[in-house]
Amino acid sequence: MMRTSLAAETRLRGTGRMNSPMLAYRIPRLALAVVAALLLLGGGTGAMADEVESGFDRPGRDYKSFEMEPSISGFSPCQSRCENDGNCKAWTFVKAGVQGSKARCYLKNAVPNASRNNCCVSGVVNRTQPQPQPQLDPAYVADRNPTGKTVQQCDEAFWRNKSRCHASFGGTVVMFSCEAEITNIRNVCISLAGANAGGGGTTGGGVPAEWAETLSLHNAKRAMHRTPALSWSSSLAAEAQEWADQCSLSHSGFNGVGENLYWGGSATGKAAVESWYAEVTRYDRNDPITSYNAGDAVRSKEVRHFTQVVWKATTTLGCGIQQCGGRKFVVCRYKPQGNWNANDPGVLEEMVPAN
Repeated sequence: MMRTSLAAETRLRGTGRMNSPMLAYRIPRLALAVVAALLLLGGGTGAMADEVESGFDRPGRDYKSFEMEPSISGFSPCQSRCENDGNCKAWTFVKAGVQGSKARCYLKNAVPNASRNNCCVSGVVNRTQPQPQPQLDPAYVADRNPTGKTVQQCDEAFWRNKSRCHASFGGTVVMFSCEAEITNIRNVCISLAGANAGGGGTTGGGVPAEWAETLSLHNAKRAMHRTPALSWSSSLAAEAQEWADQCSLSHSGFNGVGENLYWGGSATGKAAVESWYAEVTRYDRNDPITSYNAGDAVRSKEVRHFTQVVWKATTTLGCGIQQCGGRKFVVCRYKPQGNWNANDPGVLEEMVPAN
């Protein structure tokens, strides 16, 4: 059954429930801090950090703070800044999405008490021992650098990085942390490659400039749930544009793809993604199936746009937009389709991980 939900001056529609069987799979909760510590590219002299405190904040005694660009090292640049600053006694790395779209680093001139909070990674500097400076293979460093690559090169680097993860950490929980780290690198890499592609649709997954931000925002939201980054599909985009041109302000027949809709007087791809993802606040992880189906009866409880945005098994995205009278109509399509078999126990837990 198709449903619509209203949000402010816009209307949204999400992928309907499908009850086709699919293979569910699980990736355990990742300890990103472990791998990030292994990925340090260097450090200060005469300083070595104590054990990294993943999932802890040390509020107070801040004397410096700064935003962090998407990094191949996770919290490592924050840790390194503290180790190289003689006034720094402790540091806290606040994850992207907590205080804005970018991560943030706080340097502290004393050691405040630690409090458990999944927002953060913290550490205390011990200046009694020298910090070792590992020598890394140039190919390893190049594959973890997300800049200056095409989408195809991003994927090739991802698979080489994945092979390294399995070779170094196969059979341990650290392997999953390593895979999460390289997935985030691929996320940033593909977004940058898409933005650099510009122009119209390209082969090899290049994203048009007008949709680069929409793809990047999808992937930023997915990274918060540790689901793989999406690639741009020019064929999906052409189909989405064809449907947008119809100005029906309604769902198509799906035809094996996921579909999220959004419209309003000043609708944009970015606004659409933010509105779809905002449904996360209605999603009850203690009773996910009831929460997933609540929109059937009460539109204001709709969550299926959110679940499609972060659905783990989805790998590609394509969008279109059309001016329809006084409103702009945004259509985004997804493949493989999300929201499949969602009423089977465990599927929502697998496909919509917690952030």
